[in-house]
Amino acid sequence: MPTIAVDTKSANTASQQDFLSIELAVEMATPIKAIVCLLHPILIKTTATKATVQLNKEKFKGASLESSFILAIELEDPHSPRMWIEKDQSGHHALMVKFFAFLPSMYIIKS
Repeated sequence: MPTIAVDTKSANTASQQDFLSIELAVEMATPIKAIVCLLHPILIKTTATKATVQLNKEKFKGASLESSFILAIELEDPHSPRMWIEKDQSGHHALMVKFFAFLPSMYIIKS
């Protein structure tokens, strides 16, 4: 988890917090339904499957990052299977598979 260290002698001045900047570029395999950050103000630009997110510097100015920055992304179809194949400079291939396995419950509780 990233940590920001600030000199305690200057931590109380708002101008010391101006250096904080969070910018993310997101690309998802399925359309994005929503992007939410409950604890910090953010600015969002989206297309169907791509988004850019940044900390809203105007609303965040002078505040401190006392809690973790958590960004929740809701997808339209998160359980659809996907496969990615990549090739490195030497010609080796790598395969990544994503799937949502449905496993029936092993225990049935009878009341």
